[in-house]
Amino acid sequence: MRLLPATLATIGAPAELGGWRLERIADAAEAAVQLAAWSIGGQPPTPFVDPPAEFDPVAAAESALAPFLDGRDGASGWVAVDAAGRARALLGARLEVTDEDHPGYTYLPSHYADVPLSAWHLASAPDAELLPLLVGGVASDARAKGIRRLMVQVRPHDWIAASAWLRLGLRPGTVFAGRPTRPAPDPARPDVVVRPARSDDADALVALAFEQYEYHAAHTECGMRSGQAEAPTRRLAEQWVQRAEVPRAQLALDADGRPVGFLEMHTVELPAHSPGLLYYPPRYGYLGLTSVTESARGRGIGRALAARALACLADRGLDYAMLHYVVDNPLSRPFWSGLGFAPHVLTLVGDVLD
Repeated sequence: MRLLPATLATIGAPAELGGWRLERIADAAEAAVQLAAWSIGGQPPTPFVDPPAEFDPVAAAESALAPFLDGRDGASGWVAVDAAGRARALLGARLEVTDEDHPGYTYLPSHYADVPLSAWHLASAPDAELLPLLVGGVASDARAKGIRRLMVQVRPHDWIAASAWLRLGLRPGTVFAGRPTRPAPDPARPDVVVRPARSDDADALVALAFEQYEYHAAHTECGMRSGQAEAPTRRLAEQWVQRAEVPRAQLALDADGRPVGFLEMHTVELPAHSPGLLYYPPRYGYLGLTSVTESARGRGIGRALAARALACLADRGLDYAMLHYVVDNPLSRPFWSGLGFAPHVLTLVGDVLD
């Protein structure tokens, strides 16, 4: 978002600030959509992405704000409106509590408010001072669900925008990064076999996944929980191996045939009018959960898995691969950066919704 440094007040309860009034996005729908469309339409696209010629900022804004315009459960959307009825700033957050049936149970915090890149906008640089007002609105909804953690997406090159959120107590949490699928890196591991995972590999996939969960819980502040229930991961593992003709998981075996790592991958296709069409390819490969057992780390097994996954995605006609990594994971950032994955979206996090 187009911001300049601003002095931000302490987060507090919803209240009027300097003549602005706070309203639900649903109660100021026209003004909110107008601001979001103007902001989305003015965003420079990611260098390797060509937005479709028919890209409509208004339709993209309506798509981005739909949960808040419709008043969906768990959607907390707020807009700061001036005396003339113009939206000066807006913020929309999804309030999530992840139980075992939640699709993000395995890798997301148990309680959080998530603000996508296309769900916060400012009309001008000075309107950055309204961010505490908007966060206060989200906090008023989040308290009822026991949510303290706020997660906000920013573009990594927009350090001015990030600084506004950092002043509110947020810190770098995760990076969404990408690279072309070709050329794939050289696996350089002749003693390691990488093959598609099969149905009889489910137990190995589950064990490797849990090793990754426990590592994150012990070594990072991403909120991934220790001692997870097994059923959600087993369901995922079964999905990864159920279609042999389009394998979703690549398994690495050492010279003795023992499973030592795996990488999950799948295809993402963005819907029409998605604001993400400005930032991401309309169709790309996503590299998901990746795990190498502790005793085998540092031997090039992760690189061999990534090389095979990138080659598979390229063979499927996908030009780009994307993935997430946790900023404070001491293994992830140097590994993925070394393979050419460049940051595209940064998620800032902080337990600020008191």
